[in-house]
Amino acid sequence: MRTGVHNKVARSLPLKSGVVVAACLRLDLNLGTPAVILRGSGPNIRQPGEMLSRQTQAVPVFIKRKPSGWDYQGLFQVAASFS
Repeated sequence: MRTGVHNKVARSLPLKSGVVVAACLRLDLNLGTPAVILRGSGPNIRQPGEMLSRQTQAVPVFIKRKPSGWDYQGLFQVAASFS
């Protein structure tokens, strides 16, 4: 997952060439995951969230289940975005 992805700050929405390539989410921060993604408000978090809200292509969604484990949930596409 990390190979070729350049975004150390917003690891939950990693970017490559200006496109969000995945959503790596924690249930404690995103209770409605994967159907609902709550964007944070920090300056380094807001930009990837805004980019994802404008993307038309689906992204793979992963949920962190244990300290070193991620579960693939499938490909999801943004249906609506609210600020």
